[in-house]
Amino acid sequence: MRVPDGLRVPAGAGTWTLSTTVVGQTYRTTVPAGPHTAAECYDPRWDVSASAETVNADGVLQVRTTVTNDTDEPMQVGMAAAGAAADAVRLGAGETTTLAATTGDRRIDAGEAELKMTRWVADADGDLPPNNGVTPATPRRVSYTGAVLDPTAGGTAVLGDACTFDAATQTSSRTVSVPVDNTASTLAVRFAVQSGGATATAQVDGGTTGALEVAVPWGTTSLAVTADGRAAGTVEVPSFGSCATVSWPAENVAVDVATQCVDDRAQVVVTAHNRGGAAWSADLVHDGADAAELAAGGSVELRRNLGGLTAPEGSATLQLARTVEGERHVVEQTFSHDAVSCVVVAPRASLELGEIRVDEDWWRATSTRSVTVVLDNGGSNVPVDFRVVGPGGVDRQATVDGRSSSRVEMPAVLGPEGGSYTVSAGDWSTTLQVEPFTGTSGWCAAPGQWGQEYAVGDVASHRGTNYQYVGWGERDDEARNEAHDDRAGSDQATRGRRGPWAEIGRCEYR
Repeated sequence: MRVPDGLRVPAGAGTWTLSTTVVGQTYRTTVPAGPHTAAECYDPRWDVSASAETVNADGVLQVRTTVTNDTDEPMQVGMAAAGAAADAVRLGAGETTTLAATTGDRRIDAGEAELKMTRWVADADGDLPPNNGVTPATPRRVSYTGAVLDPTAGGTAVLGDACTFDAATQTSSRTVSVPVDNTASTLAVRFAVQSGGATATAQVDGGTTGALEVAVPWGTTSLAVTADGRAAGTVEVPSFGSCATVSWPAENVAVDVATQCVDDRAQVVVTAHNRGGAAWSADLVHDGADAAELAAGGSVELRRNLGGLTAPEGSATLQLARTVEGERHVVEQTFSHDAVSCVVVAPRASLELGEIRVDEDWWRATSTRSVTVVLDNGGSNVPVDFRVVGPGGVDRQATVDGRSSSRVEMPAVLGPEGGSYTVSAGDWSTTLQVEPFTGTSGWCAAPGQWGQEYAVGDVASHRGTNYQYVGWGERDDEARNEAHDDRAGSDQATRGRRGPWAEIGRCEYR
C-alpha cells in the first residue's frame, strides 16, 4: 500500500476494514492489522567545501575549520577536533563560516576534524524528523597538522644607547635588547616585556629567535617576559650608572630674604617655600648650622648672624641638596640682602632723693636732702654719653655702657628752693624736678605783727614757729593785761594757750 503523505511516515499501527452486502444492506467491521515502523524518505545533498588548520590562540592551540555550504538548502554545522568542539551554527545555502575548537593544549598531534552536519525539515503534512535531525550517512572529516608552542626567554639583556635623564620623572634610563627564543615552537608567538610603564612587543615566527627593545629605568635588575600573555622567563639587566642632572628648582621653590635684629645682633633670614613634589635639604653657606629639611609643599627658615650690631648690604647663598638615584646633588643660588642696624639708643633718667635733714641755727630751721641722678641706659645696646646740669652751676658728664646704669651724686638741695636737673644724651633730654620741701611741720606763715587785727583761725609765725589765732577767753584777762603792757610782742604774749594764740609747731621760712 502506498502512503502519499510526504517525506516521512511516523511509526504507528494498521487497521483492516471488512465489509459485506446482505439483502441490499452493507455491513462493515474493523480489525487490527498490526504495527508498522517509521519510514524516512528525506535524503538531501551534503556537499560542502572544507579545510582545517592549527593556530595559536592566546598561547594555546586551536583547530580552525573553514566550511562552505555547496547545497541549495541551509544546514547546521558544528565541529569536533583534538578532544575539543565548536558549537554548531546555521549555514545558509552558499554561505561560508569558520569553526574554532580551542584545545587548551600547547602541543597536539596531526589529526582530523569531524564536521557535525544536521538538517531539521518538516514534510508536506508536518511530520518532523527524528530528535537529532537528519545527518549524513558518512561523517565528513578534514585533516589538520600537529603543532607545538614552547617559547622561552632568559639570559642577559644587552645595554643599548647612552643613558638619558627625564627631568619630569627624575629618572635615568637606557635602552636594552631582550633576547627571546621561539625555536622550539612551530607557530608564531607574540613576546612582550614591560618596563617603567612602557610595553615592547614582537611577533617571532616558529623555529626562530628575536629581540625586544625597551627602555629601562636606573636600578632595574631584571625583566619578566611574556609570550601571548603567559610567563616565558626572566632576563637579567646589567647595571648602569645614573646620568641624573639637578638644576635650581626656580619654578617650584620661592625664596624670601630679610634682615632682622635678634639679641642685639644683625641677622639675615632666608625663607624657602617648596611648591613642588620633591623634598630638599636646605642650608646657608658658611653659617655653620645643620641643614634643614625642606619638605614637599613645606617651608623652612634659615638664619645667619652677620657679625654685630650693624651689617652692610650683602648676600646670602642658599644651597639645596637632594639624593637622586643614589647620588647627592647640590645646587645653590645667591640672594642679596639690605643693610641692617641693630643699634638701640634709649636713655632714661630718674632721681633718688635722700632723707630730709633739718638743721637748727638758733631758732631758724633749714631743710636739706641728698640728690642722686640715676642714668639708666638699660634700654640701649651701645654706650651713651650723658650730661647732667643742676642748681648752682653743677655740670656733670658720664658715659654709661649699654644695658647698664650709673649713679651721679649731686650736691644736697635746700628745701625752700628745691632744684631742677636737666639730663641730656645726644638729641634726647629730660628735666627732673625736686620740688621745695621741709622737714618741719610746714612752711612758716608771715610773722605776726603787733597792732594788726587777726581773726580766729589766722596763722602767723614767730621765730620759726607757727601760731593760730584763737581769740581771748574769760580766763585770759590777766594774760590780756600782761600782753597789753608788753607792746614789744614778748614770748609771753604768744606762749601756748595763755593768750589768744595756739602753737602749731616748728616751721621753716622760704
